[in-house]
Amino acid sequence: RQTGQIDLGVDTFTEGYDAVRRWLSYLPPNAWTPAPRSGFRADLAPDEALAALVPAQRRRGYDMRRFCQALLDPGTFFELQPGYARSLTAGLGRLDGFPVGIVANNPMFNAGVLDPQACRKAIRLMCLCDAFNLPVLFLMDVPGFMVGKAVEHDRILSLAIRLVEALAAMSTPTLTVTIRKGFGLAFPAMNGSGMGSSGLYAWPGAEIGFMDPDVGVNVAFAARLAGLPDDERAAERARLVAEVAGATTPYEAAGTMRIDEVIEDRKSTRLNSSHVALSRM
Repeated sequence: RQTGQIDLGVDTFTEGYDAVRRWLSYLPPNAWTPAPRSGFRADLAPDEALAALVPAQRRRGYDMRRFCQALLDPGTFFELQPGYARSLTAGLGRLDGFPVGIVANNPMFNAGVLDPQACRKAIRLMCLCDAFNLPVLFLMDVPGFMVGKAVEHDRILSLAIRLVEALAAMSTPTLTVTIRKGFGLAFPAMNGSGMGSSGLYAWPGAEIGFMDPDVGVNVAFAARLAGLPDDERAAERARLVAEVAGATTPYEAAGTMRIDEVIEDRKSTRLNSSHVALSRM
């Protein structure tokens, strides 16, 4: 929970052996051999249950671990470091029988923010997958990087740069789906545009921009709002928030070629987010 040096804790030797066998089952015998594919074949029919897992209210949390379990082949999600940096979920799993890595923001904890621990956790999983040529699927729902004196003292700037460097150095295929939001520098850090992803997708309700519209208006238009009479300030602020929010839609991002496609969430299948990455294996 504190250092992240232990990937998984178990209670008995038997559970430990089982965990090691399961972990190794996702990996090839060496870096020059394709990873083993299981006999399971995914159902390509639309899966509306995926959309139901994500609340319509943009500020309400949900557990990304449940989303990963539903997205991947049944029973194959193997979470690593589950008690460490819980704002980020990382692990191994299978899509259509193929082993893949998962890096996903978890809004259930600290709104899914990227802090120093989350950066370390993501880098660890990415390096493992890159070493054994496993594709990595990024599931994005991130409000940004954590700010403040404590994270500055914990080297957030250095770790954010290391995270981006690790992405740039990856040779294995990667793919990104923005589920609900991707704000600020956390958008490229979660394998957003410009980072070499094999595919960039977003659900229709996703928000992609420099900052949450509510916060962004306070930052960008503080002087203008401060100069207005009290009876006009609230209405003008609401107008500005709506204007900024209109520029954060995934269709705006697609129009400026920051993402490749908007996927209808209720028509998503378990393989929509794996075709591109797996085709390059």
